[in-house]
Amino acid sequence: MATHYKTQSGGGCLSKLFYIVVIIPVLLVGMLVYHAASPQDLSDVGGYSPSTGAVKTRDLRAILEKASKRDSTVILSETEVNLWLRENLVAKQGGKFGKNISLDAIWVRFEDGYAELIMQRTIMGTPFTSSMYVQIEQKIGENMAKLSLHGGPYWEELPMIKRGGHFGRLEVPQGFLLLVLPSYKKLAAAFPEELELAFTKIARCRFERDRIAFDSRQTLGDQGMPAGFSPRNLK
Repeated sequence: MATHYKTQSGGGCLSKLFYIVVIIPVLLVGMLVYHAASPQDLSDVGGYSPSTGAVKTRDLRAILEKASKRDSTVILSETEVNLWLRENLVAKQGGKFGKNISLDAIWVRFEDGYAELIMQRTIMGTPFTSSMYVQIEQKIGENMAKLSLHGGPYWEELPMIKRGGHFGRLEVPQGFLLLVLPSYKKLAAAFPEELELAFTKIARCRFERDRIAFDSRQTLGDQGMPAGFSPRNLK
């Protein structure tokens, strides 16, 4: 009795190869676009919850002015900063896309050693968020500090690629921040007096979980690090 063996056709191999080379990358790109277009969950950000609307907003400028003239430490919570931003920032999107894009709010999420600055927009009726990680750089012996990009390795295997922030729910490398960097420079330029007080007249500041601490106490020797900030240092 003759034995018949079923062989796989060349067409079956080609279809599998097409699926691997074309279909899977398309699905991955679609998934990335979906996450980038989905707004970031802000429910954990201090001050975002509607229940904080009844909380009295402190005058951050007055607090910083007072701290700069005294030998003291001032701590501002994430909620306090966000409530102040909500009351004092005139959210406006300029340019030819102004009618279709609105800047609804600015939020900050404080973490140990860095902060995430979040812009909440509406684009043609659809909510969208983008964010940037920043850190405060202060060097002993230099009379200045600067706010710079911050991020650990995007992949542990490739430490040279740094994480930069979020487009929607998608965390992106620092290179993608070139698309939104002008908006953050405009944000820094909107608060020149507050930044001057916080990063120039007060000696030190640091980001901590859910808060920012300003230390105006001056010390002698190489421990004294007067800080200076300018929007041009945002890079």
